[in-house]
Amino acid sequence: MILLALVFVFIPFFSVPGLLFSTYTQPVPLLLGWTYLICVFKLPLRKALFLYATIFLFYIFSLAFLLNPESTFSGPSQSVFIAYCIGFSSFLLLLSLFSQSFIKLRSGDSFLAQKICRSAQLTVFIVASTAVLQLVPGFSEFLAYLKPRHVILEQDSLATAFRGISGILPEPSYVGVTCAVMFLIVYWFSFRIYLKNNSHSLLGPPDCTFAAGPVCTPKSRGAQFYSTYSTYLVSFFSSFQNILLLTASLLTVTLAFSPTTLIAYALILASILIPLLLSFCRLRVSLGASFFLSFILASFAFAGVAAYSVFPDSRLSSIVNSVGDNGLPFVVSGSDASSADRAASSIAGLFAIFYHPYGLGLNGHGSLFSDCRNSIILDFELLCGSVFSSSRNHNSLAVYLQDGGIVGVLIAALAFVNSVKTQFFRNYGSFSWVGRLTLGYLLFLFVVLPSPLGAPSVWIALALILSFFAIPSSFESPDSRSHI
Repeated sequence: MILLALVFVFIPFFSVPGLLFSTYTQPVPLLLGWTYLICVFKLPLRKALFLYATIFLFYIFSLAFLLNPESTFSGPSQSVFIAYCIGFSSFLLLLSLFSQSFIKLRSGDSFLAQKICRSAQLTVFIVASTAVLQLVPGFSEFLAYLKPRHVILEQDSLATAFRGISGILPEPSYVGVTCAVMFLIVYWFSFRIYLKNNSHSLLGPPDCTFAAGPVCTPKSRGAQFYSTYSTYLVSFFSSFQNILLLTASLLTVTLAFSPTTLIAYALILASILIPLLLSFCRLRVSLGASFFLSFILASFAFAGVAAYSVFPDSRLSSIVNSVGDNGLPFVVSGSDASSADRAASSIAGLFAIFYHPYGLGLNGHGSLFSDCRNSIILDFELLCGSVFSSSRNHNSLAVYLQDGGIVGVLIAALAFVNSVKTQFFRNYGSFSWVGRLTLGYLLFLFVVLPSPLGAPSVWIALALILSFFAIPSSFESPDSRSHI
């Protein structure tokens, strides 16, 4: 039952007839999953974070009402507000769930950590199975009964349209984000379990302290972390189960027939290579780690080439050919309206804060693109005035930046300043660099990559990294100096 509840929480994109809502994230499975998990594990709610989330929502609602009162209560604005509530609630609960699992694991109780890891594996295999089965005639119509929002195929069949359907799956452009985030859960939870099971052989005597002499200096402990991480990386990808998991997720991404999902999948999974990058800077990359790094990169390249070659009529192939003929400006020119729309979401998310530093209020993207003479739209020649110009941004953290501006950034900084300062930065020596860079990297990605505000994927990734690096492990250091 715990596994099922976690799956409901991780992929709340489907429901059953009679309990369907015309929304991307289905509230019924999400509510059922969290209700069960809260009751079983007695998850505490962080009141301070809840307060800051409330302050942010009050700010963007008030700002929108002052700037454009007529649109504040419109349908698109209400949808964005609901997405905020679902996303923030998911983040707070995920942070509590992951933190509790790591605390229990540290004390020797691996039950919850094992359940989370297994549920993420199960989620990937469920999504992979539906990706394959949807190619079977008639199955895509069955999926439409489980989830009303799906890709419109008009008179074409799924096989000839070469375009994934949502159903139990996320929508095609979000498949890569979902699979990559599930893989991150498996990877980082497996790492913590690996450390726990091999603590004596990997980390040396438990009474070793940084003041004990040259053998146990912070610098040597930092070097030990990178050596341990390389050993774990080789061990992780030596497992048949994990190779099967990677293969299943790559298959799912390939069958989405979406260049966006392939790019998102590769970039998010690349975050696990950050320790290797830091190790490379120290000139301490092992031969085994280098081999598996090459293997991962080759797998990504093979998936892209296979999708391009085997399905020459797919949208992925046509976009690759068009970019090759016309260059990258093709993406934002509107020649491919969907790509131009997503590019507009990314560009607006990155640069709107410079044009509107205090934010645009609730559903700032909708108000921004309602006026095609806006400076940012003219300066970057963004798609506007088209049916593809959506009323809201596709990228979750881009929505946050557009709506709240600098004030939103300050509110987020205040919400996490204490935990980040006292735990995330200070409890680790060289290990802190991994956490800092991984968090910064993912924050940037979720500004520029499609990641629905109300879907759990982005909140899972951020809660995972914050909780993982905030719970001291055997690599903890009494100082905050970096050793890179």
